[in-house]
Amino acid sequence: MIGHATVVAICLSIIRALVSSSVLIFLTYAARGEELITAISSDTVWITSNFTGAEIVLFGSIASDKSSLKKAGNYNVIIVLCGPRKKIRIWRKERVAGIWVNGTSMYFPEVKGYLGIFSNKTLQEITSIATLKHYGINLRQDIFSHPSSVHETIEAEDDFKTDLIRLMQKKNLYLENPEGVQFLSDTVFFSRFPMLSNAPTGTYTAHIFLFNSAGKMIQKTQNSFQIRKRGIEELLSRGAKQRKEIYGLLSVLAALGIGWVGALIFRYH
Repeated sequence: MIGHATVVAICLSIIRALVSSSVLIFLTYAARGEELITAISSDTVWITSNFTGAEIVLFGSIASDKSSLKKAGNYNVIIVLCGPRKKIRIWRKERVAGIWVNGTSMYFPEVKGYLGIFSNKTLQEITSIATLKHYGINLRQDIFSHPSSVHETIEAEDDFKTDLIRLMQKKNLYLENPEGVQFLSDTVFFSRFPMLSNAPTGTYTAHIFLFNSAGKMIQKTQNSFQIRKRGIEELLSRGAKQRKEIYGLLSVLAALGIGWVGALIFRYH
């Protein structure tokens, strides 16, 4: 028979074990806080001869304990979608002797070929300008990387940067959408990324930032997908990059052949 002292000792051991487990669980949740879980609808977009565009959907869920959810208040999300970098030269048209010709230019050796900033509110409503600058969440700040140019003045450089942004926005390759993230509940959201037919091929990375109602960034993660060509488009693209001289010669010959065939058709008519 188990004595009274033994029963008391067993009860104390159980109580100590429960207390230790509770403390461990509490510390685990406190250390974890919010966890950002995201997924993308497709990891590859294929460009073929009939490609007119596509839409990538990003789904997200915020896993948190009740105390973290209450402390954070309403969540806000900013997604920065960055496309592959490319080389771009911007020309200014100048009038010479009554004729418009290419004048001064600026060469940008490494700028993003696609940049989209999507959020559930305007950026200034979510957090401070200083915080946005710290994390590089800015259309102008995130595009450029040490441009080289014949110009030396900051004013001229800023003018060319403004021209580049305007041209890329006109092509829907640089965009900012304060309604680009939709919340289905307090902790579930999604965003749609429009990929038009002129979207450059390569790797696209979505940087997802989670903010609390006080404007503090509390979690971040990222997802990637590819835009690739296949079929005749892939062969032509590869030839244009790897065999530039041959590709140029074939293009000229093809143009001459089409012109010659067109001349014959019109002659017989």
